[in-house]
Amino acid sequence: MKRFFTISVPLTVALAILSLTSSCEKYILPRVELSTDSLFFFSGADSASVSVTANVDWHVAHKSGDPSFVAISPTSGSENGTITVTVGKAEKEFAECIVTVSSEIIRKELYICQTNQQTSEK
Repeated sequence: MKRFFTISVPLTVALAILSLTSSCEKYILPRVELSTDSLFFFSGADSASVSVTANVDWHVAHKSGDPSFVAISPTSGSENGTITVTVGKAEKEFAECIVTVSSEIIRKELYICQTNQQTSEK
């Protein structure tokens, strides 16, 4: 009888632990990364792509500055994707804004700047 309890108790405990661990879902840490954190444009109309590396749904929102000179497409996605940032011809000497690419708990910022100052090559 003592031998039965010596074997059956540890076996019962092991089976209980195994059943608990197999019924738990594995938790994957959410991830949202951008291929760059800033974009700079000069006076002409232009566009640039930013890669989004994610394992969750994400969306783009305006955070600060003047977003009127920028168009972003798409404004949401699921997992990995690419957003295109388009600016028109500069109407101001300088314009900037910050947008966020966010999941439920992660927020990445993208700084966008446009100037009508041309660089001079020497």
